[in-house]
Amino acid sequence: KYQEDIVTASFTGPLFRLPHGDVKMAFGAEFRKNRIDDTPSVEAQNDNLVFPSAMPTRGSDQATDVFAEFDVPLLKGLPLAQELTANASTRYANYRSYGQNTTYKVSLIWVPATGISLRGTHGTSYRAPALFEQFLGATTGFLTSPNDPCNRWDDPSKAGTPRAVNCA
Repeated sequence: KYQEDIVTASFTGPLFRLPHGDVKMAFGAEFRKNRIDDTPSVEAQNDNLVFPSAMPTRGSDQATDVFAEFDVPLLKGLPLAQELTANASTRYANYRSYGQNTTYKVSLIWVPATGISLRGTHGTSYRAPALFEQFLGATTGFLTSPNDPCNRWDDPSKAGTPRAVNCA
């Protein structure tokens, strides 16, 4: 069972007018509380099944985000510039279990002529682990492949190697 409670507030609208249109903005905040309760059968928990068997996966997390975005019309209705718009956005995320981070995106949209649109974007991203990834109970599964590069990653003779570090 997954349960998610979300409260979001956002505001959008024009800030002021430039020669080629309104500077638009959006800002807001969001609060999320998530819970997972994945309880396998008694037979699975007691290892009475060959595949799959697992222990319960239970946990919760909460996150608070604050965000803002701006659209700025630089040019409009001109030769070789039917539209030139800059966009900037940012988001601050704070997860109780995983920490906090800030991301951003900046982009430019250029429409030189009808039917032609070019966009350049640069940004960052952040992904906290899902509840299932954070609280997964012990599981059993298929045998590992002998070609798995993470087999025996914890062998003391491989300590500190890039493979051992990545597999850990």
